[in-house]
Amino acid sequence: MTKAAPILIGLCAFLFAFEAQAQTCDQEAAAERWDAGTEAELILGVSMLNGKPTIHMERFVWRAMDLNTRLGVISTFQCLLTEGQGRLSEVIVISENGVRLARWDGIRETFEADE
Repeated sequence: MTKAAPILIGLCAFLFAFEAQAQTCDQEAAAERWDAGTEAELILGVSMLNGKPTIHMERFVWRAMDLNTRLGVISTFQCLLTEGQGRLSEVIVISENGVRLARWDGIRETFEADE
C-alpha cells in the first residue's frame, strides 16, 4: 500500500457514497463519478468475464472501502449499464491481478466476499 492510499480511499468514499445516489439513476452524474474514479485509478477497468459484468479494482482500495462505498460503486456501475431501467443480477469485482475479490448478487442485494 502506498502513502497515498488514505487519500485514494477518501476519494473513493466521496465519489461513490451510496446514500447520495440510491434513489435515482442520473446517467450524467454516474458517468462523471465513474470517469473520476478511473482517472484516479480507483477503478482500473471493466470487462465481461465468463459473461458476467466485472469491475477491476486495486485490491487495497476494495478492501479499505466500507459497505456503503462498495454499494455506491455497484449502484453507479449498474446505472451506467442499465440506464436506470433495471438491475444487474450479478457483478464480479476482481483485483489488478485477476483475483476475485467479491461477487454482488443483485437479486438478494448482498455481497459474497472471496477474501
